[in-house]
Amino acid sequence: MIQPENNNLAYFYGRSNHKLNAKSQVAIPSRFRAMISEEDLKQGLVLIRGEGKCIYCYTHSQFRKIVDEVMTNDETRDDAEFLRNFFEETFAVDLDSQGRVVLPVDLRNQADMTSKEIVFIGHNDRIEIWDAEIRNTNKEKSKTNFDKKRSITARKIFGP
Repeated sequence: MIQPENNNLAYFYGRSNHKLNAKSQVAIPSRFRAMISEEDLKQGLVLIRGEGKCIYCYTHSQFRKIVDEVMTNDETRDDAEFLRNFFEETFAVDLDSQGRVVLPVDLRNQADMTSKEIVFIGHNDRIEIWDAEIRNTNKEKSKTNFDKKRSITARKIFGP
């Protein structure tokens, strides 16, 4: 397992399936927790509304980089309504002793999480949290395009 570098910025990859419990808690997969520094784990995680009906999950260190980018970007830093919505849809969550977090109802509703089956997907600097049915449907719809791009990318990286 790749450990976080000295700069405390983890990166994530892979997929893991979990269940949401009756208290709206779900365990962050141990493979992803292992990629986060102890310092970042103690601070908890940041959940925000993601694209495509998912929830983005960041460490506080990674989220700080996003906030810095938002606040220095000419298009967003002076847009009060964008900033209001951006920060309103941001939730800091703590991990309990079993590595679980509570998924806020607002974010679950925006992501159409109606089942107890949850999928975690490592996506470089973040973890994406999906309703399993929605993710599986999206994955199936995009499979042909993914296979084509994977083939092109493989030829560029590894040669003919």
